[in-house]
Amino acid sequence: MINLVIIGVLFCIHVYADDIIFNTPPYNIPNASFQEQAGSVVALEKSPAQRDQGRAGHCFAFSTASAIDYFLCNKIDHFKFKNSLCTSSVPIVSSLHLVSLSDGEGKKQIVEGGYANGILLTLSARNPSLILETCASYEKYLDYLDQYSSVNQNGESLFQTAKRVYNEQLSLHYACGEEFARILSDHTSNKDISQILAFSRGQYNSFEELLYETMIPRECNGTDKMVDVYKEIDFEIRQGVQFKKNSQIDYDYFYKTVLEQISQDTPIIINYFTGKSEAEKNRVHSALITGIKKVCNQINECKTLFKIQNSYGSGWQTQHNDGWVEADPLIERSILTTPALVWPKKK
Repeated sequence: MINLVIIGVLFCIHVYADDIIFNTPPYNIPNASFQEQAGSVVALEKSPAQRDQGRAGHCFAFSTASAIDYFLCNKIDHFKFKNSLCTSSVPIVSSLHLVSLSDGEGKKQIVEGGYANGILLTLSARNPSLILETCASYEKYLDYLDQYSSVNQNGESLFQTAKRVYNEQLSLHYACGEEFARILSDHTSNKDISQILAFSRGQYNSFEELLYETMIPRECNGTDKMVDVYKEIDFEIRQGVQFKKNSQIDYDYFYKTVLEQISQDTPIIINYFTGKSEAEKNRVHSALITGIKKVCNQINECKTLFKIQNSYGSGWQTQHNDGWVEADPLIERSILTTPALVWPKKK
């Protein structure tokens, strides 16, 4: 059983700490004078399928889904989709479904923000089966939000724009509006427009509930479209404070923790600030660590690198040295979050 403290968030996860200014960006790539040290590279045997969150802010769901995917395909011999989805190198667990679990209470809603550790609490306490990405596609969700880009107002996310349009139509007594229903039906496997219209006529109280019922249709509850993760997987967590020694960051312990898990072919979820200071609480991100290595230059200056798999698509990986970035700036940003590191393990 996981012992978790749920902290509220806007986009990824919330944190608490004194206001700290970061002197370096989170993704630092050493210059060409730093060369990989022989025998220092430890990485996952095969990276999880690449995911792309687009213009939405559900990084915590993406990193958790990718970690679960990898664990199921590489650690669970009897996983029922091992010979189909695993060999196809495609996302398996629906990140959109994980978003709906992120409040820690199992409410059937698609929210803009959520709880990074709320997903873990829900998986631990409620033992839900997880829906497959093929049934509840995040790409279709992004396509749906993009329909509102032309009426997007300054300062709004696309989610907020779509919600505003929905509420405006409700205020005009359109009961969601046939046009609104048609837009939704075009971007989900639920094609029953009359059912979508009915959702807003008293059965469902919010835009978030409407999204859930249309983006995650009831047919996704079939056994051929779900994975019983709770029978196989638990999670281990490390709080940022555990990586401090005499009020100083214990970099070596952080390296050791990452090395131990990667050596066991286990991906690690890392949470960290991406803003310029701790005060920018909304700018917190979640990604996977899939490798660790050491690089040194000719005067024997050395750095530890982590291989980060981000939820920004393959373009980010290409632009950032295939994800190999300096570990220390990430560690400095990670130890202020709650939790700092999370990884799956067998029950």
